[in-house]
Amino acid sequence: MKVLDCPAEISARPGVRTTIQKSGLIVGYRIIVFVGVVLLAASAWTAFSTWRWLQRSVAAPGHVSRLNAGGSHPEIELVTATGPKVSFPQGGLVAAWRVGDDVPVRYDPAAPTEDPSIDRVAAIWTVPLAALFAGFVTIASALAVRLGWLVKVE
Repeated sequence: MKVLDCPAEISARPGVRTTIQKSGLIVGYRIIVFVGVVLLAASAWTAFSTWRWLQRSVAAPGHVSRLNAGGSHPEIELVTATGPKVSFPQGGLVAAWRVGDDVPVRYDPAAPTEDPSIDRVAAIWTVPLAALFAGFVTIASALAVRLGWLVKVE
């Protein structure tokens, strides 16, 4: 009988899983579920913050003054209801804009220079939706591993 003393030889044999590997998988599963729950909590928090911002924001017309890094990163200018001109870079999932395009904008009248945004779902809700998607995918992956759909746990 051959004695296997190399971990690579043990794990390379079909159907053999050491206790360390199995317990490591369970610990890893719990950590991944925790990360997924944190992502879902972040999604809920950012969705609530976005919803509150939408409640106090007002709409205004704006226009693309220049492109910072292509059509998906336009510099937007708007004139607020009280008169000051505000310029801000827009990132996120926005369409290909061109210089001179008119765009709908939302901003908080109490703080017009803080977080103005193009009034489009993809621009406003990118962070909450991305965190929600990442949280669900992370938890689903962890459950798939735990249930043995991706990795067989004996």
